[in-house]
Order: sequence, then structure tokens, then C-alpha cells
Amino acid sequence: MYLFFKRYKMKIMARIYGCITIFIISLYFPFRISATEYNHRLGVANTGGLYPNYGNQYLFRSSQDVLDMGFKNIEINISPGLCWTSNVRPNGLYHNMSLCPVGDKTLTQVAQSAFFRPVLDLPFKTMFLEAEAMHPEAANQWRISIIPLTQDRLNMLRTEFYDFTVWLLDTYRDTNRTFVLMTPGELDWQMLANKGCPNCDYQNIEPDQFAIENAILYLNTIQDAIDQAKRDHAAVGMNIYHGCEINLVEKGMNGKKSAVNDVFPRTRCDLIGISAYETAYKTDSTSFTQMLEYVVLKAPDSAIFGSKNVFISETGFPENTLEIKGETNAVARATNVMMQSFQWGVPYFNYWQIYDNECTKTNPTDSDCPGFWLKKPSGATSRILTDVYSRYLNFPGDLDSDQHVDIFDYNDFIGDFGKTGAYGWIPADIIKDGTVDIFDYNELVTNFGK
Repeated sequence: MYLFFKRYKMKIMARIYGCITIFIISLYFPFRISATEYNHRLGVANTGGLYPNYGNQYLFRSSQDVLDMGFKNIEINISPGLCWTSNVRPNGLYHNMSLCPVGDKTLTQVAQSAFFRPVLDLPFKTMFLEAEAMHPEAANQWRISIIPLTQDRLNMLRTEFYDFTVWLLDTYRDTNRTFVLMTPGELDWQMLANKGCPNCDYQNIEPDQFAIENAILYLNTIQDAIDQAKRDHAAVGMNIYHGCEINLVEKGMNGKKSAVNDVFPRTRCDLIGISAYETAYKTDSTSFTQMLEYVVLKAPDSAIFGSKNVFISETGFPENTLEIKGETNAVARATNVMMQSFQWGVPYFNYWQIYDNECTKTNPTDSDCPGFWLKKPSGATSRILTDVYSRYLNFPGDLDSDQHVDIFDYNDFIGDFGKTGAYGWIPADIIKDGTVDIFDYNELVTNFGK
């Protein structure tokens, strides 16, 4: 009896001290942590939304919104595209032109800026960076179908990505975070840009051979830069990967020239992302899985991820458009796609996006947008979030995020018992106090079997 009360008292005191510690940390730690937490494979894009009206703080505040919603993964843009303007976006991609023009800067300098660094410091588990060299003469994705990529241009590309990778390795050492440098944006479109695509008969128009060769050089140059940086500066307590994005897999499956058929077999990307709109709107239960399997068949295995190095880098379902007949159909199609993706075993799934970037005006109403959103201009929550993502919430003890607390979670827990690290550093730190200990074990046991 004495031992029981002694242990009980110790547990209560530890909880009190833990609460005090978290309170003190919160005074100095400027980020909010959501009580809700989604499956560690789920992420959200934050690229060029036209609302809310956050002014020149848009990038930071909208990224914080993603964190507040419970997502640990985010996709953002760090490229010359930051400075692109339009009638509905007069102040650039993130409503802030303070870095523009970026041609006299490097990727590293943009990342270090007062505009970007606070966003990179937000406590996301995985951050997907749509990255491109800033130097106007460097090889870049927009030149792939236009002109040959000379060695001088490739060298400039390599230098920027090497230096950026080294900076990330040094800056985020021992943070247990992952950065995925995504290049390029939808490679199939870049290979067909000189054909007037995507506004073309893209299923039947094929890229020029020099565009295919350019694409291979471009991707391998970036992969070489990242690999060399990791050899020169070991990744300690964090990870950096190269993600290569394609978008016309079905075209390849039909035997046509495409990135999946003609580029990827000659590359060695760590991860292969699919911008999956071409297949996502199908309603059958196998097309999406077949798409994933085809990419695996064509692309070399990753030294890090093996054959499961294919993920969904982008897909979304416009709730307002007639194409999928409103919210109900959007929910059904999102459910189908996510179920096939998770059953297949994708390491990541990124949804497009938190705030719609295709509205017809800045600061729109709900009816001004096609509906690529998780939050609407009115502040209402998308049904994709409430009806689909809600199925992928993590709960205490589900360490491997398979929606069950079972012997596999127990085995993971035992392997990490006694370890210490940053707040919420690994799933085994269930109560998120920085230590995997008996109190985490109690939470695991309480939820065992759920």
C-alpha cells in the first residue's frame, strides 16, 4: 500500500512539474501547438492562397494556421516564383515583395531572411520546399523545354542547392526534422512548355528529346548536390531528401513519352512525388493504386526508402466546381484516393491546399473560388477536413499511425524507452514532455486495444 501511494504521489508530482515546465517553455517558445494531430504522413500545401487578409505576414501566419489545425507536414514555395504577380496577386505569391527581385540572392540568403526564416523555424515534422535556384542564369525548370542546359548553368544550379543543403544541415541539426527539396513543379508540364501545354492535347503531344535530356541533367545535378552536401556535412538528428515531381503518369502508362517512362529510369531521386490530378478524379477502387505501382516499376529504388519512395506531392478536390458536382462528390473522391494511397503505403500525402489559390479575386467570398481549400474565405471548414481527414487523426499510443494501439506500438515504445529529446520529438514521447518514460507507458497501456 505504501509503495502504491508513493508511486501515485510521484506520478502526480511529475505531472505538476511537467505542466510547470510546459508553461515556462510556452513563455519563450513563440509557436502554438495544436491539441489535434493528424497522421504523420498527411501534409498540406500553402502556396499562393488569396485569403485571409494577413498582409505582408501572410506566409508566416498561414503556415501557423496549418500547424494549429494539427498538421505536422507542410509544403511551401522558395523560388523566384515568390515574386510573380498577377491581377489578383499584385504583391507576389505570399503577399510580400520585400525580397524582390530575388535574382541577386541565393536560396540560402532567401531562407535566412527575416521573411522566410521564422517560417522554416516553425515546429513542423516534415517541410516540403518547392525549391529553385534564384540566379537568373542558373539551370531551372522553366528552361527544360526551351534551351539546352549548359554546364555553366548546371554548375550554378548545383552550387545553390549544395550551399542550401549545407545550411539546412547545420541550422537544423538535432531537431528531428525532415526537409524535402521538391524539384521541379510538375515535370511533365515543364517538358511540354514549348508546346503550349498544359493548354494543349497533352495526352498525344510528346516532349522533344532535348527536353528529356535536360530534365535528366537537371534532376541528377540537384541530387548530386544534396548527396555531396550530406557527405561533407553529416545529417545529425535531422534528414534532407530530394523529391522529384511528375504529373502525367497515365500518359506514360499508355506508352507515350513522359517523365515516368523516359526521365526517371535514368535518375536517382530520393523520393518521387506525383501531382495526381490526372488520376485522382476516377471513382474506381484500383486506378490510383495502379498509378503508384507503375511509377515504382519505372523508377529506381531509393537507397533510403526502397521501392516505397513514391508519394502524393499534390492533389486536391475543388468543392465548388461542377466538375465533381460539389462537396459530396469531393468527399467521396478524396476518401477513395486517400484510402488507396495509405493502403498501398505512401510515405507522404500532401493536400492542395489550406487556402484556395485559384479564386477570381483577392480577399474573395466562398463563391469566388473553385474550392481548393481546407478553410474557406468565410472561415468555414471544408468537408474534406471534417469528413475525410478526421479519419486519420492520431491518438495516444498509436505510435505507427495505423489507427490501432497494439503489440507493434508496444515494440516501438520499448525500443525508445529512456530516450530524451525535444518536445514531441518522436511518437513514443506520448505525453510530449521530452522523455520516453513510465508515464508514456501508462498512456500506451490505457489505450491498448483501441
